[in-house]
Amino acid sequence: YIPYRFTQEQRERYVKELPSFLPRVMDSSGIILDFITDQPEISFEYEADYFTRQFSGLDIYEDGKLEKSIYFSPEQSRRDKVFYRRRSQENSRITIYLPVLARMKLRNFSLGKYLPAVQPKRKLVAYGDSITQGMCASRPSLNYVARIARALDCRFLNQGVGGYWFN
Repeated sequence: YIPYRFTQEQRERYVKELPSFLPRVMDSSGIILDFITDQPEISFEYEADYFTRQFSGLDIYEDGKLEKSIYFSPEQSRRDKVFYRRRSQENSRITIYLPVLARMKLRNFSLGKYLPAVQPKRKLVAYGDSITQGMCASRPSLNYVARIARALDCRFLNQGVGGYWFN
């Protein structure tokens, strides 16, 4: 599973304008996995590429609370497996924020019997440059677009591209 936040046409347009935009339009900024499960431990494998910085990571929330952050770099952990042991014995909502600074390919999910989380009716689309993309956020769930979406209870699509000018 390779999630994208831009269509193929959008990615090609950015790269045609400036080839150095490629890693910035390939990353998974603002993409989340959001589901309900009762599986005691969830896991999945990943492969990371298209790094825009020397570090990246993902955040795991359980029932709206940040429980685990996993960091990795191009030199280490380009391929690995994520494990998270849930704290609740009952069903809980798991939200995983994928990296802002790399693309993540996912496979071999172990999520148990899961259901997609109910998504908010309101939607937020954010356009902008590196600040919008989240290039300086310490965690993918802490860029301002993700924070506003949580505060306003919105689904969101982050269309920020570091270094891009507005047109």
